[in-house]
Amino acid sequence: MGVEHQFLLKKPLPQYAGKWVAIVGEEVIAADHHLNRVREVAREKVPETNPLFAKVPGDENYTQL
Repeated sequence: MGVEHQFLLKKPLPQYAGKWVAIVGEEVIAADHHLNRVREVAREKVPETNPLFAKVPGDENYTQL
């Protein structure tokens, strides 16, 4: 499992609830409700890498934790 996957599993991201995120290493480099926008921003910021894209569960899932 890659660093990005481990980061996503161990770190809750409630500030991004309901959004798509792009993760490189242990950093969220882009977030938006639209995956295409996240891809565009990630491509501009780190064109030489392949970020992990994931959708963070919505607010309703965080209230149950």
